[in-house]
Amino acid sequence: MKAKLLLSAVTASLLLVFATPQAGTAQDSKSLEERVAELEKKVKVLEEYIAKLEAEKKLADVEELLGSLRDQARIQYSKTGSYPRDLVASCGVKNDDLSVDTHTVRDEVFFVVEGRRMRERYAALIADPKDKGGRYAVMTFAWRSGTTDLKWYDSEAELKEGNPNIKFADKTVAEADKPDPFNLYKKKGRKWKHKSVAKIEGMDDLVSYMIYEVTEVAEDYAVYTMTLHDKDDKPMGGLDPMETRIPFEVWNAGSDDPYEAPNEGPAENNIVEETIKVKAGEFKCFRFEQHGTKSWTSKKYPGLLVKMEGASNSMELIEFTE
Repeated sequence: MKAKLLLSAVTASLLLVFATPQAGTAQDSKSLEERVAELEKKVKVLEEYIAKLEAEKKLADVEELLGSLRDQARIQYSKTGSYPRDLVASCGVKNDDLSVDTHTVRDEVFFVVEGRRMRERYAALIADPKDKGGRYAVMTFAWRSGTTDLKWYDSEAELKEGNPNIKFADKTVAEADKPDPFNLYKKKGRKWKHKSVAKIEGMDDLVSYMIYEVTEVAEDYAVYTMTLHDKDDKPMGGLDPMETRIPFEVWNAGSDDPYEAPNEGPAENNIVEETIKVKAGEFKCFRFEQHGTKSWTSKKYPGLLVKMEGASNSMELIEFTE
């Protein structure tokens, strides 16, 4: 605004000076219309230059905001040793602090999936334009060193295509339809039991039982025990129940490094839905096959193995208490 007011004042002054013929100068030979036309061209160039400066200032504001939010996320990481998944709930950022005049930064701190042997682990922040046709900004950064890269894209499709390592959430499934990844552990006293059979050539089948029980449920974690029984379903001598504490943290579930994908996880297109019956009852499951072994896991209770069949071993859920 100040720049525009200044430009108007300068324009008016220049028009007054240059539109008035000055004795003894080359201006005498030019008509008033010619002098005004020349001045308007110069003013237009100046306006374009000021507009460019204003646009660059707005982009700088976005970069400054992203840098500030990156720093707050890294501070939180240094305090807790875990990767914050969002800015508001995990890092204490206010919703109002996610925006500048032209852009709004998404609350999510995105995974940047790198190779398993990478020493650095990266994350990304994304700024969306408020106006249609605006550009998208992506700032990737290393959690430990702070190494940062900022790129701009003309569309969200271009953004995703240019960042295949950023793990975007699947928005095609409604939140209400997504199973709670920790549903299995959120009821104290819930029990389930597996029967395991291993076949070894020249020997009798090796049979064992594993009994699980949820013993404690808190707001952000649960505790369960696993007791190992022998082929006669009796506690194995000298083995106390093993206790495990599981935090309700999606990024850390099953791994101490959320950026490391499972070594050889099943391909998504190899997973199908199937309802099966086992001794414990009927379950809606996800079935996948890997290295000749078929596995069925509960759809309602992610992580609950319902059945497994391999060349030399098998496992079945034989008891389950809702």
